[in-house]
Amino acid sequence: MYPDSKKVGVFAGAAPGGDKASRTLHAYLPLAAEVDYWEGEEP
Repeated sequence: MYPDSKKVGVFAGAAPGGDKASRTLHAYLPLAAEVDYWEGEEP
């Protein structure tokens, strides 16, 4: 979490500073991008 810029970093497969080729997901997102868990899902 980066409170000064109100962003969160998400990584899977390899930690920040780790092997980038092993990452299956990485993103930096603004906290304002929050959505409900079920948004866009079929009922």
